[in-house]
Formats: sequence, C-alpha cells, structure tokens
Amino acid sequence: MGEWINCNIAKPPESHSVLLYVVCFHEDKKNIWDENIYVGFYGDDDYEKIGFYLETINSDMTTSYTFIEEHDQLKVMAWTLLPRKPYKSLFDEEWTA
Repeated sequence: MGEWINCNIAKPPESHSVLLYVVCFHEDKKNIWDENIYVGFYGDDDYEKIGFYLETINSDMTTSYTFIEEHDQLKVMAWTLLPRKPYKSLFDEEWTA
C-alpha cells in the first residue's frame, strides 16, 4: 500500500479500488464525531454520479456499489491505493485447496 493522499490534492484513478478515510463532523462542521475506513473507488466518466462509491460484498458474493453523498458533515478526506487483483492467467495452472 502507498501513502494516504488528501482528496483536495488528487482523486484516485477510476480503475483502482482504494481505502477511503471518511469523516463525520458535528453540526459545527469542525469537530470530528466519527471516522471510518472503507473500501471503495472514485467514479468519473463511467458512472452516473462523479464522486466516491463504497464497495459492498453481498451474501451471494456479488459486489454492489453505493454512492457517498458528501456534504458539510460527511467528507471523504483521504485515500490510498489497494493492491490490484491478480490477472486471471495466474490461475491457469492447476490449484488445489
């Protein structure tokens, strides 16, 4: 993994999953109420809304995406790249459990 990048400086490449540092602020918009790290990505050209999406794995092992509605009290503050998934050719050999 790389270092954390401030979202005001750069957005992640759309082709990568990233860890997102999400902060919830109190009504004063200064003091932090809660903070979490999620897996997600930045959707730009290929998505309905431009911005950050959370990735969720469903019980049937499919992936779904939820757009993060940012506002004064909920902000994606930083991101860092996750390792990429292996190419399918890696699994062309015989593997055993």
